[in-house]
Amino acid sequence: MPLLLEHKDDHTEARLQGELTIFNVEKSQDELLSLLNHKEVILDLSELSELDGCGAQLLAILQIEAQRAGKRITLLANNLVIEHTMQCLGITAVHPSKGH
Repeated sequence: MPLLLEHKDDHTEARLQGELTIFNVEKSQDELLSLLNHKEVILDLSELSELDGCGAQLLAILQIEAQRAGKRITLLANNLVIEHTMQCLGITAVHPSKGH
């Protein structure tokens, strides 16, 4: 699961590619949690091909920890499969055409 970063003036844009599942969540954890080093991150999940409960749980933890630290991580989804999985698990994502 590559995490691609692009630094902008007022935020960091990150893109996840591939899968975020029980099979690779342990390897992805440190890289994703390193996003907490940035004040504001927009995390684009559109290029994920698969997201399961473990991957979604990691994303939820990431958002909770960001909030605790006074930072902001916005999850973007422009992928119906990913949006559906997140919706079923109660995780909020922003659709790029709807905002931010």
